[in-house]
Parts: sequence; structure tokens; C-alpha cells
Amino acid sequence: MFTETSVHDLSSTGEQEARSLRHDRLSKNRTLEQHQESLDLQFIQDRFAIFFEQWAPFFPVLHEPTAFGTYREFVNGSGNTKNKHTLAQIYLIVDIAGQSCQSPDLQQHSICKKKWQEALNAIAFDKDVLTLQCLTLAILCCIISGDDHRIGYYKHIAIDLSNYLGLHKKQGDIRLDCLTNETRKRIFWTLYTLDCFSASRLKTSMLLKDTEITIDYPGDIDGEHITQHGYLNTPSWKPSRISCALALFRAARVLAKALDERYSDVDEFISERMTAIEGELDAWLIQIPRHLELEFIQDKCPQDVENSRPWLLVGQASILNC
Repeated sequence: MFTETSVHDLSSTGEQEARSLRHDRLSKNRTLEQHQESLDLQFIQDRFAIFFEQWAPFFPVLHEPTAFGTYREFVNGSGNTKNKHTLAQIYLIVDIAGQSCQSPDLQQHSICKKKWQEALNAIAFDKDVLTLQCLTLAILCCIISGDDHRIGYYKHIAIDLSNYLGLHKKQGDIRLDCLTNETRKRIFWTLYTLDCFSASRLKTSMLLKDTEITIDYPGDIDGEHITQHGYLNTPSWKPSRISCALALFRAARVLAKALDERYSDVDEFISERMTAIEGELDAWLIQIPRHLELEFIQDKCPQDVENSRPWLLVGQASILNC
């Protein structure tokens, strides 16, 4: 016959076991959710390579050696980092690259999108260059995916930050090291190009104004040849990858004038101004470096054109203006 004490003890033991079972079940569910929301490191590595092969030459918002250093730290830590800038940058790179794949892994990229948005939203209003790099990547990502709402949202934040940091102006008496100076230029002109193409897509005027811009273009030299102390020697026979971006930046300047003409407050449409803009576009075509020209054989593109930088240049322009 059970005593009152023994009944109480059994009841207490049963409650403890029930709590233990609930805890085990919750732990297993949490582990399963974390596994389901984790990305395979090989998947990330493959997308990283695609980004720097296909996208970075046109949108050099990141210094490649620095970005790969961040990536190695991320991989060495098995992706376990609390640095929001690192998380936003890595997963934005993966998402951008994945959207250019013929057969994207929708589940992996859904996880990826969630991760970069969570990380970016936590730092979006920080006042530094790292944040601006992430915001610029986010604009590019949203343009590719056709997310018009987020294009406008991130673009307003990014351009406000760019103006705050003074990226659109020559630095004057402020002495910056070579790498910082070049990085700022590349971020700004990438942001300018995305502002231009997204304005064309959304049928609005640009937020950045040419009349306020005094900063010049970045140098025609790839990131691995730039250090804080200066420029390293580069092979004269090999065209730079950033030459793709420089061509795109100059095309954006011409398109910006057409947009300004289209969406200006002036009621009168003057055909002479559009003719002048057309002349600038013709001049841009003439000045394109030889290695970026498309060569047609019997009025047809060569079979391997999909892997050439000229084709990619055409591809980026068509994607961003769709």
C-alpha cells in the first residue's frame, strides 16, 4: 500500500521524466531546424567562385583578396560566426551567384536569402564602408531577383550612407591609403551604376546626381595588385578584369543623362539633347577595349561566346534593364 509520501514522490518523478522528454524532443527539433537551415560549405565555395568569375568584374564592390580572407575565416569556423557583416556578405555573394545558375538549388537559396536579410537588417543603419558594401550587394541581388520593393528600400539607405561617407567627392586634404581610396571609388561607381539601371527598370529618376559627383573612376588595375602602400606591377599583356566594370560605369553615365532628360522637371523635350546623348553612346562603343568587343563570324556569335567577358557585359546590361 502506497503512503502519501510515496505517491508524491512518484508524481514528482513522472513530472521530471515528462519535462526531460519534452526537452529532448525540443532539442532534437531545434537541431533538425538548424541542420535544415544550414548551407553546405561546398555549395558556398562553388557559388563564391561563380561570383568572382562572373559578377565581380562588373560590380567590383569588394576587394577580392580581403573578401577571400573573410571567406576562409568563415569556412575555418564552419560557418559559425556572429559577425553580421561577414554573414551578410557571404550569403549575398552566394545568393547573387546562385541566381545566375541554370539550375539553382531553390531550397539552399531560400535559406541563403533568409540569412543575409536577417544579418543585413541588423546592420543596415551602421555608418561604415563595410555596411555600404553589403547594401550595394543587396541592391544587385534584388535587381537580379526582381524584388522592386527591396531595391528601393536598400537603395535609399545605401545612397544616404554613401553621401554621409562622402564617397561621391574627391577627398581633398584627407589622406587615404591607396587601397582605401581605390575601394571607395569602386564601391561608389558600382552603386552609381546600380542606381542608374534600377532607375531605368523602375521608371524613376536617379537618386545620385551627376552635378554633385567629383570623384573620378577607379584605376584600371585589379584588386590583388593594390595594397595600402601602392600599386604592384601587373602583366602588361593581360587585360584587367576591372576593365569590364569601367566600361559599364561609362555606359551608366550615358544612360544617366538619358534618364535625366526623361524624368527632369523640364516640360519641353528637346531632340537635340537626345541626339547628343546618342552621340555619346556611339563614342562609348568606339572606345570599348578590344578584348571586350564581340566578334561575329558570318553575322553569328562564336559558339563559346557565353563564357566570354563581352557576352557577360551584354548579359549584365540586359538583365539589369529588363
